[in-house]
Amino acid sequence: MLPLPTTKDMILVICSMRNHATDLINNGKEYQNLLNYLFSLDFIWNEDIPYPKLKDICAVTGLTSGKLKRLTTLIFKDMITERDKDIKLNVNKVEYVFSLRYFDKRIGFVVDDLPVVPRIGESIRIEHFYHYIGCRYFHVEDITHEIIDTTQSIYFRLKDGHYNKYWHIRKDEADCKREISIHDYHFLDDDEMKKKLGVLPKGW
Repeated sequence: MLPLPTTKDMILVICSMRNHATDLINNGKEYQNLLNYLFSLDFIWNEDIPYPKLKDICAVTGLTSGKLKRLTTLIFKDMITERDKDIKLNVNKVEYVFSLRYFDKRIGFVVDDLPVVPRIGESIRIEHFYHYIGCRYFHVEDITHEIIDTTQSIYFRLKDGHYNKYWHIRKDEADCKREISIHDYHFLDDDEMKKKLGVLPKGW
């Protein structure tokens, strides 16, 4: 069981939901002034703004630490844990984030719009970075989706060369059977992992 969130944890969630939990604004509950203040904070969207200290929030709002905790808990319950309807997230932007590497060279780039979204195993030829990274042929090794505020970020991890379905299955099998550690699965070079699993002969 997860530990109960601290006041700081709950404030982080509340502030990150300001573009979604609009049904809590002006609902007549006693936490309105606090909620309006928390929704005015920009530290989540601006990394140059530090996370506010609880004592500073108390000083601005005139609340005691005990009342801050109580009101924050009420907001958190109405927002997350004790809602009478599903949360509606207003996700209206998509960005495609690519990361690729070739030996010790790594690079990442972001695309705002893609006419066709690549899938795992599909090959991609990228000319833009050839003279820096030394490779132009890649395939999609992994895709991860992440939602932060109103943006859906889709992360594509590209690997050099062509996709090998057998190796993909063998690698997942090794992970499932605990033949390799989580660290090895994510960070070990493919050739090193193949040697470890006996896919490549000794001395290769």
